[in-house]
Amino acid sequence: MTSEAGRPFWGVPPSGTAQPGGAPGVQSGRQDSWRIEGFAPGGCPATDRMGTSRGAATASRRGSDAIGAAGAAGPVSQPQGREVQGRSEPPLDGAVGQSAGRSGDPSRRDSEGASAGNEAGLPPFPPSGAEEDPASAGRPGEDEAELAPGLSLAADLARLVREARRLWGRPPAGVEAEVGRRLALLRQREKSISDCLIVVMLGGTKVGKTTLVNALAGREIGESSARACYTKRPAVFVHQRREGLARTRLAGLLRDDDIFVVHAEPALERIILVDTPDLDGIELEHREVFRKVLERADLALAVVTTQKYDSQILYEILGREMGFRRVVFVFNRIDEGIPFSEKIRQDLLAKVTPLGLRPPEGETLPLFTVSARNALLQKMGGAASGPTGQFAALEALLRERLDQALVRRISEENVAAMRRETADHVATVCRLAAARELAAGLTAWAEERVGECQADLERAMGKAFRGLTPEIIRRREAFAAEGLGGPFGVYVRLTLAVNALAGRFQMFLSGAGGDLEGVMAQRLLEDLQPVVDEHRRRFRRALAERADRADLDAGPLLARLGDCESLAPAVRGHIQEQIGEFVCAPKASAGEAFLLNLGPLVIILLLLRYFVWSLLAAQEPGAGMFLGGAILMWVVCHVQASFWLKRKGGSLEPAIRTIADLFAGEVRRRLVEPVRGWADEVGKIPPAVPPAGEGPAA
Repeated sequence: MTSEAGRPFWGVPPSGTAQPGGAPGVQSGRQDSWRIEGFAPGGCPATDRMGTSRGAATASRRGSDAIGAAGAAGPVSQPQGREVQGRSEPPLDGAVGQSAGRSGDPSRRDSEGASAGNEAGLPPFPPSGAEEDPASAGRPGEDEAELAPGLSLAADLARLVREARRLWGRPPAGVEAEVGRRLALLRQREKSISDCLIVVMLGGTKVGKTTLVNALAGREIGESSARACYTKRPAVFVHQRREGLARTRLAGLLRDDDIFVVHAEPALERIILVDTPDLDGIELEHREVFRKVLERADLALAVVTTQKYDSQILYEILGREMGFRRVVFVFNRIDEGIPFSEKIRQDLLAKVTPLGLRPPEGETLPLFTVSARNALLQKMGGAASGPTGQFAALEALLRERLDQALVRRISEENVAAMRRETADHVATVCRLAAARELAAGLTAWAEERVGECQADLERAMGKAFRGLTPEIIRRREAFAAEGLGGPFGVYVRLTLAVNALAGRFQMFLSGAGGDLEGVMAQRLLEDLQPVVDEHRRRFRRALAERADRADLDAGPLLARLGDCESLAPAVRGHIQEQIGEFVCAPKASAGEAFLLNLGPLVIILLLLRYFVWSLLAAQEPGAGMFLGGAILMWVVCHVQASFWLKRKGGSLEPAIRTIADLFAGEVRRRLVEPVRGWADEVGKIPPAVPPAGEGPAA
């Protein structure tokens, strides 16, 4: 265990392999090999999984003398900042002293950009109530830039939410406010990618968060107190050139009476320090303020003490709400209470390793042991009662290691991760994957249901046609006989006239009268409408069940199907036309008429020849010859008619299928087409996160 002033406390087992900088390494057990160890401004290298050095060259390149320089330089001159509550005053003139160990003036060039976050999202925040849109409040800063259309994923996700609500009723009403709040935060964050980070204090009661902020600022920013839950509202310490950015990033959260201190210290230009209420306070309002500040953060200083590091609430928040945000651990008040030890470090390591926290740089989670109270007294020119610990190393991290390039990269990576996180949350609450899966097979399923309906319609029509089948057949035969001449035509028409007497009586009993097509259409509608209505009810019920299983609201889809209105107005005229076409379909061709009359004509010619021969021979024609000829002609005509009329009368199956297709087509128009249109619209919705290498979803 190292206690050298100005050098980080390396939280590693004594048996660890020594690093080139003199610090042993440790294996954390996390899959992406992030570990907890000290973070010296001199740039001590990270270690591999076995604790061996991965960066001797890096260590030699960065050097280790910066720590000593930081410790030897003495107190940092107090920045000449001003406290501004509720308003923004003109920036201060003149420069202030820099922290020890820092050389050169940092770049003040603001830059904006966007990074496309295309990978899987990180754990979302828990739901919360709605709040003011951060993008619409506050004064825009110089670091904010308007994004061109199509480059804002927030706008694309907002369109996705509108389409999801219109098509399948998601997200539910209870989470709409949370979705809107997340989209507003992403919209504001996409406009403010810059080389500046929001650094928030994260800790429980009595860990010295406010004192640490005061020590880092070198002055009294917020009033510290030994009383628990003393800090109720956020307090901001920001460089004058970043004031607009800070107000934009914290818009909708800050109140007029909140502490907002503007300073002109160049070393702290790239960070915006924000003090927060206790995360474990008894006041629900305080915890809500802390949560809202944390979700705006880029980096969190997790402040703990040897008495408070084992808080279950702390680890719950670190695991649930940190997401893409970077973390630095700070053990404060090392000169008070239980001394910091290897056992405490190991216990902290065991609790933090499974949480997947992200360091500001590399794979190593920084851990510093400090006394913020002594550091503040030293900076204020007072007499410190004890050591400051690794406070100089913590300052070197915030002032030097977080240079413009690193801050810019962290900002861009955080925006990319925020895009993934928000897109994942929106896709989840909108049930986008479930809607796509439902839409993929919905049209085929609907066609199967229509096929079942058509089969039932054909069976029902067979029963409806049963009473009027003989009359339909007779009318088809009569229409076919109208084109026939000769003796066979005369015979067929006489036969049909005799049979029509019974048909007329049957039609009279059935109430059809002479309007066969109208009677049939009305009867079919009366018999088939219940079948259609039953299948429609089944269809709607099954569709609602499929949507419920996918956790979607079936209301918008069922609304497209319309009410269960009668099919009569749309179908009656078409049925009459189909029946009329079916009755009038049989026709006799000239060749067919010639062949059918050939036999009877031959018999007639033979009888005529016999009669002429008898007259020429002066013989009396025999009556039996004529009687036999007549009987033979009747037999020939009867045999021909029995086969020909049966073929012309045909079967009602074609008519049944045609009319069933007519009904099924109407059912398909009212059920399948709306479903197909809904599925097509769902299929056109782009994914929540664009493919790699592309911009946000259009």
